[in-house]
Amino acid sequence: MTPSVGLVLVGAELVEGRTRDGNGAWLARRVTEEGALLAPWSVVPDDEEALAQAVREAARRSRLVLVSGGLGP
Repeated sequence: MTPSVGLVLVGAELVEGRTRDGNGAWLARRVTEEGALLAPWSVVPDDEEALAQAVREAARRSRLVLVSGGLGP
């Protein structure tokens, strides 16, 4: 079975479109290059409850969850 990886990107600047996300694309590329399946991404604001909910959801879908800000690789 191919492992699945969840990706949660955090930052109001990402949610609002004020900053171009570099980490998400870089992480997604690396995950798939290593042969894993990438689960749907989540982008959440700088809010503890929103982040916790996104991580819980990603953990239900994936064997591994990566959490990152979105500023650059």
